[in-house]
Amino acid sequence: MCDITDEEKQKVIEDICETAKPGDMLEFDRGQYNHWAIYIGGGYVIHRWNNDSDTEQSTSFLKSIMTNFGAQSDNGKIVKSKLFDVLKYGIKVRVNNYLDSERQPLDVQVILEKAERVVGQKGYDLICCNCEHFATECRYGVPISRQVDIIGVLLFSIVTLNGTKLISSRSKAGASQR
Repeated sequence: MCDITDEEKQKVIEDICETAKPGDMLEFDRGQYNHWAIYIGGGYVIHRWNNDSDTEQSTSFLKSIMTNFGAQSDNGKIVKSKLFDVLKYGIKVRVNNYLDSERQPLDVQVILEKAERVVGQKGYDLICCNCEHFATECRYGVPISRQVDIIGVLLFSIVTLNGTKLISSRSKAGASQR
């Protein structure tokens, strides 16, 4: 957990409450990954919260990926939280409706109803049911996670590169034995 004063949190909350509108996606910078939520107004957010990965900021994101890759967890659920409580893991937060240029956001009332309707719903899956999927599903009607997409490309690249090296080294070994 970060050593953040209540005064620092309150300043961030005031700034967000001035700039964010209900239905906006908030992006919380956690260092190795970003946490996402839907701002509902009055200093509150609704978000998918995974007790496994968010309760300890020191937990390595890569370790979390390897542990939770494609694994469904009952530890996560959709919760309504005060911004103050979400900020205990870091005060870097911003409005980031990054898909607005590609997709039409749903009506604000629809976004808020979608989020409110599923509060308390359990389940978390890093690959297809994480906090970013939740936020984009509420705002655009489509669950998208660019973080997962980027990780998928990186993992594919690593596997491909290692496979190529393995084939190359076996080819060289076979040629030298002849």
